[in-house]
Amino acid sequence: MQEGSTIDTKNDMTCLAIESGGSGTRLALAGPDETILHEAHCRSASPLYRDANGFQAEFAGTLDRVLQAEGVIPEAIAVVGLAGPADRASIHAALKHRLPRVPRIEHSEGELGLARYDLQEGIALVAGTGASCHAIDHQGARSAIGGYGPQFGDEGSAYWIGREGLRAAFRAEQKRGEETKLLEAARDFYHIESPWQLLDEVQAGGHIAAPRVAEFAAAVDGVAADWDKTARAILEEAGTHLGNLVIDMAARTDFDVEPIPLVFTGGVFHAKRVLSAIEATLSRSPYLFAYHPVVLEPISGLIRLLQRDITIRNT
Repeated sequence: MQEGSTIDTKNDMTCLAIESGGSGTRLALAGPDETILHEAHCRSASPLYRDANGFQAEFAGTLDRVLQAEGVIPEAIAVVGLAGPADRASIHAALKHRLPRVPRIEHSEGELGLARYDLQEGIALVAGTGASCHAIDHQGARSAIGGYGPQFGDEGSAYWIGREGLRAAFRAEQKRGEETKLLEAARDFYHIESPWQLLDEVQAGGHIAAPRVAEFAAAVDGVAADWDKTARAILEEAGTHLGNLVIDMAARTDFDVEPIPLVFTGGVFHAKRVLSAIEATLSRSPYLFAYHPVVLEPISGLIRLLQRDITIRNT
């Protein structure tokens, strides 16, 4: 589809936000009041979390569906989450081919978390399928730590929580660890009789797809709410890992403000026990932090940034 072939209306203040995370890529067309007009999803752009074969065609098809649904050309495009080995080229190639004259920008998830509260400096802790920490210092310099993917890092992420929960279930089934409701939770969640059946999903590289493991984090949180000792310990350890990541970032970054603004963004923060463990870890550090409300949907911050840029450009 070429620009103008089936879409020939430019809608003032309409923007296209694209968020690529470990569990998938989300495309959202938003109107001037930040209302999402239409959205669609496809697989993750990162081979760390999913087989990337065929991603280019899948993304292009998803983009076409979003644009055709409203029949408008957005005024601006922004992309977030293309860190590490993500297939940035396929996304930008599709955008250039279909919307060659529409300006586009790229942000990190951490930048969006801070922008959500108009913060010029501070720390953003990102924890979804993966985990990383981002900062902007008093001179506007940006930095990031963590985010090495499920095989080498991502401690405290949904993948890490899901993996630890499944590991506990495996051990409980063999009566090698503590009794835990996570075994029954795994059976119910994946509709299997034994966690061993998950090994049928092992991919060519020897791993189960990371989003498939990460989605079990919600079940771990549910079991923890039922006072399961093992599940609660997993969430507390996740929070400790994430809290230490924030402390490491604070130690290496120069801020002009105290307490340091801190924003949490990502689905892991649905788990209140993780948040409590982070706050407990940070309370033992030499730094003071100013907590801002959790940003569970980074794409909302992306849309807000886009609308702001469009308004400035049109005035």
